[in-house]
Amino acid sequence: MIWSLLEYELVLTDFRKRHGDDALDFRLIRLIEQGNHCGPPVSEHVDDGIFELRARGKEGHLLVYYFFGPNLRQITALHAVVRRRPKADTKDIKLAKQRRARIWQLQVIPNVHAFDG
Repeated sequence: MIWSLLEYELVLTDFRKRHGDDALDFRLIRLIEQGNHCGPPVSEHVDDGIFELRARGKEGHLLVYYFFGPNLRQITALHAVVRRRPKADTKDIKLAKQRRARIWQLQVIPNVHAFDG
């Protein structure tokens, strides 16, 4: 079953323009196809409903923080970073939670990401 990929304020579009490569695109396709059945090593729950999509790119570990929602069969990318180590940073998780809270409070409506991978 295919899921819809949304993004907070074009965070994923901009990240893919700067850092995207085949590894990230492959992982995003897997996430869209498998949704909440996508597990390690592609995706892992990091805290309070926030998940981390992981891809190993040329610049380092490409991490995309997301949650399932706000509606059924939707995935919303909240934040994306490049790390030298694949360890989650609490600042990144906190930012993802803040952005999710804004979406839930209807202060922000996520953009539909037109994935062309």
